[in-house]
Amino acid sequence: MHKLFSCVLLIGFVSVLHAASALNHQMNLLDGNSVNLAERYKDKVVLVVNVASKCGLTPQYKGLQAVYNQKKDQGFAIAAFPCNQFMGQEPGTAAQIRQFCSDNYNVTFDLFEKIEVNGDGASPFYKSLTAMNLKPGGTGKIKWNFEKFLIGKDGAVIGRFGPRTKPSDPALIKAIDDALGSVQTEEENADVIHKHLFILSGQSNMVGLNVPKFFTPLVEKVYHKQKIIVVSDAQGGQPIRRWYKKWKPEQGDEPKATGDLYDRLMKKVKPAIKDQFLETVTFIWMQGEKDAREQHGKVYAASLKGLVEQLSEDLKHKKINVVIGRLSDFDMKNSKYKHWTLVREQQEAFVKAHPSAALVDTDDLNDGLNKKGKEIKNDLHYSVEGYKTLGKRFADESVKLITAQLKKMK
Repeated sequence: MHKLFSCVLLIGFVSVLHAASALNHQMNLLDGNSVNLAERYKDKVVLVVNVASKCGLTPQYKGLQAVYNQKKDQGFAIAAFPCNQFMGQEPGTAAQIRQFCSDNYNVTFDLFEKIEVNGDGASPFYKSLTAMNLKPGGTGKIKWNFEKFLIGKDGAVIGRFGPRTKPSDPALIKAIDDALGSVQTEEENADVIHKHLFILSGQSNMVGLNVPKFFTPLVEKVYHKQKIIVVSDAQGGQPIRRWYKKWKPEQGDEPKATGDLYDRLMKKVKPAIKDQFLETVTFIWMQGEKDAREQHGKVYAASLKGLVEQLSEDLKHKKINVVIGRLSDFDMKNSKYKHWTLVREQQEAFVKAHPSAALVDTDDLNDGLNKKGKEIKNDLHYSVEGYKTLGKRFADESVKLITAQLKKMK
């Protein structure tokens, strides 16, 4: 009985020691200041992540920041450790890493000095973490950038999550909430759910589309309402140069690009996506009439490509799906709009060249009754039913592109 009691006591002592020792390490923050992790994260739940700036998983910074923003006031912290051991994907200096994280992801959680996480040169902190057999990630060396360890308020390591476990993964969020002792509703956790962003813009036929009525409900049926962000802004009779800031005519320097309508659009987009984790971005574009009329068709495909690249750079999102509403059969003889068919061809060429794009046929949408009750045939604008169909086609093609993109990401 005495031996059994001693054994139980010893097991209990080892368990307490194991829990207490997980954060008992001295580490340097990115600014060089040395901190004791146990003291810095006393009574906090901390997610430990090895990070990199040039990895395909680098966009997880955005998700990490979103989780941190939502839960930091509840006692949640993130400790990020840059590491260059995986294909040299974190080559920067401390200053460069700080600048990158600030400029691209507005990171405000703790960033530490670059370390090694595997091998003989691995940090003692990481040697201790990888020696543990944890759920669901198991034991052994770090597999890649953005592997995650969750440590509770008592210093015990709760779990290990693989590199491809996104910050908004329900299992990870639940583990964090359980450790915090909080119960979060789906609505409260909406900020860290993977979001699908839809941006709709263009000229008069995009203006004519009632986006909240004929587009948004259709994508809501496919994705939960809390998982989508829809932003639309359009203005009739405008050329692409009012969106694309580097637009140039085929010859000469006039007219000049302004990009003012793009800026107006982004004033709606930026607040809508603040602190959100964007899993996909889909740009839906219905424009080209003005460029056909002004005879700028020869530069249209290049301008469209430049506009999408401009959007990608601003959103810090490399892979953007693009849905193009092709010009209708309004002026197939180019009698009024001299570059009508050329712009159509340029739209088709863009879609063929872009890795994730779709073309929406609108040739059958400009017949019937318009909103004034007038019968139209091959009109510049669409019928009432035509706009309803346009919204459905935009939604259908968007969903197809997103489905294909998510399949590739698995």
